[in-house]
Amino acid sequence: EVWRLFNELSDAGISRIYKDRENSANLDNAQTRLSNEFRDFENGEVLMMGVSLRVFLNPLGPFYRDIETMLRNADGRVRIRALICDPKNFDIPVRATIEETGREPAHKPQIERDIESSVVTVGALDSSVGNYIKLSFYMTAPYCTTIIFPHVCYYSPNLLAPRAPVGLPMILFRSGSHGYKMIRASFEYLWP
Repeated sequence: EVWRLFNELSDAGISRIYKDRENSANLDNAQTRLSNEFRDFENGEVLMMGVSLRVFLNPLGPFYRDIETMLRNADGRVRIRALICDPKNFDIPVRATIEETGREPAHKPQIERDIESSVVTVGALDSSVGNYIKLSFYMTAPYCTTIIFPHVCYYSPNLLAPRAPVGLPMILFRSGSHGYKMIRASFEYLWP
């Protein structure tokens, strides 16, 4: 049974599944692996897509320093295209209602603040390390977070849920696999 599952995952282009995208006591976890991926990446394009990408574009987040170091060290050899949700997207108020029950109507929803913060952070990174990040917005709602390197795609599904992150698996698709191609095609479709 285990070999059958292994073969099916391999046939689908899945090279690894982590139980979630969080750091853990186990050194082999999705957060550590993705941090290493950013630090070791020296040449090419990284595609990022998520509702706000706050985990990646917040100076206090676990990946910000890795991304900043990657861009600084590459000196233009690495470029990032990042897609985040348009603040005018009709799903923003729905998401805010679900994620922030009891929020006073006078207070701006956290999701809106996260999107604004990501925009500001990209501008600050461009000023400090060079104009190596392009940011675009989408109106559709692909409830996932993806980080696409030329050789591997990190994919984590999201849901509208009262807790963020929702603790769903982080799936790694190898380049050339159907999953990798479909996720990249979705990114490219939304980019313009």
